[in-house]
Amino acid sequence: MAIRLFIFSLLILTSILLTITIIMKQQTITKDTIEKPTITFINSTMYEINTKNVSKIIQSQKALHYKTKDELHNATVILRSNNKDQNNSTDTIIGKYMLQKQDQLTFKKDVIFNRNNELVLNTQYLTYNIKTQIGKNHHKFKLDYLNNTLTGNILYFDGINDIIMANNAKFKIQIEEKR
Repeated sequence: MAIRLFIFSLLILTSILLTITIIMKQQTITKDTIEKPTITFINSTMYEINTKNVSKIIQSQKALHYKTKDELHNATVILRSNNKDQNNSTDTIIGKYMLQKQDQLTFKKDVIFNRNNELVLNTQYLTYNIKTQIGKNHHKFKLDYLNNTLTGNILYFDGINDIIMANNAKFKIQIEEKR
């Protein structure tokens, strides 16, 4: 009887200790996997300069630089096109939060995309590739092009080929009267 009680207590003690070690390992793994920024900037402005001009300006209230990404809060990105067909067009993107992974920019909350004051997009979410100049959106949006308005739920636009596609779209065209 005493041997059974000893073995049973040993089994319970082993299972408790095993559970505690598993929980402790999980906590240390989650602490190690949380990525910490290598550099933090407050009220920062970054300029990217090529041989011809300033090609990119990024301003933010707070910028966090990680090994593989950058996070910016209250960000403004100004991109100048190097494409000769677009005659030095300038894209300005403003958002409360921006995530940059290589050439892919993801904006969230109160996003405004402005191209030469001709095309103005208002939305809550936008992904934009700097090299391909392709923007995508899967949320409600309002796009003003010259004096025309496009609203809808899903948007795709190609800045190089001037292609705009949208789902559930409503387009209001301003017609000029001839005199």
